[in-house]
Amino acid sequence: MRIGVVADDLTGACDSSVAFLAMGSVGVTLWPLRIDPAWNCIAISTESRDERVQTSTHRSSEAAAALRKAGVDVLFRKVDSLMRGNVAADIAGTLEVSNDGCVLAPAIPEEGRITVGGRQQWPGGHVDLMAMLQQAGINAILGSPADAETDLVVVCDATTADDLERVAREIASADPRPIVAGASGLASRLPAAFGFDETSHHRWRPCKRPVAIVGTRAAMAQVRVAVDGGRDVIVLGPDELPGDLDGHDGIVVTGGETAARIMRWLGAETIELRGEAQPRVPVGVCVGGQHDGMPIAVKSGSFGTDDAITLALDALARGG
Repeated sequence: MRIGVVADDLTGACDSSVAFLAMGSVGVTLWPLRIDPAWNCIAISTESRDERVQTSTHRSSEAAAALRKAGVDVLFRKVDSLMRGNVAADIAGTLEVSNDGCVLAPAIPEEGRITVGGRQQWPGGHVDLMAMLQQAGINAILGSPADAETDLVVVCDATTADDLERVAREIASADPRPIVAGASGLASRLPAAFGFDETSHHRWRPCKRPVAIVGTRAAMAQVRVAVDGGRDVIVLGPDELPGDLDGHDGIVVTGGETAARIMRWLGAETIELRGEAQPRVPVGVCVGGQHDGMPIAVKSGSFGTDDAITLALDALARGG
């Protein structure tokens, strides 16, 4: 079985697709499209989180069409669990390439992000998913995966891990199979629902001098802890690049836009995922460019405790 993932930034593409290592190899690539059909899971970052609605719709449609052409069996549209970006436009673009409907389940109960009565809720905020979709001209109902049908988005409530596991099982048994839209919460339950219960072992080599490259103010507390602990950290401004790697042989990069900028700077065509430095911090190796094979960990800027960068650097040093 082959999975295709479309996300609007690189951290989301890595975060949602790392669970599919249980099903085989995972390759993550940036817009514009470079698809290697050899991967069991192909993940594409459309780099459209901060783009116009029309751009999000177009890139989502193009990426989904390319994945269908590559022969994926399941199409997973990653959405932000806090509803950042152009979520409705992303789903609309993906629907342009499929007539089997879509199941939307963006909850991550472990992080207090739940879906109740069609409303996505988290500490300090909420979004009415039904209203958001309908305002974008998308037909939407509150229901279960069994309700999916042509040109319809079914919003699934989920407040617990058991709820998401049930949604995943119903998706796996659906025929025809709808587009699946959600966050890492749903993605992490899909391999088991499809019968892949054992995590595959994909390794990365130990790094002698890993460095963290940080381009988001949301991670400044993590930077202070890492620097105080003697770890190497480079803090970048907007659109800034490092001078060089200065002997560093592994990277932890925070923030989706920064991660994409660094990936292009390295000349890497793809990140081949290998595992996680810690939960929600995927690790892969660069494919292509001058640093081919170098381990790289990708972390959402705001995610994690104050020692998250330190722990990720230590995981690169140990190897996987």
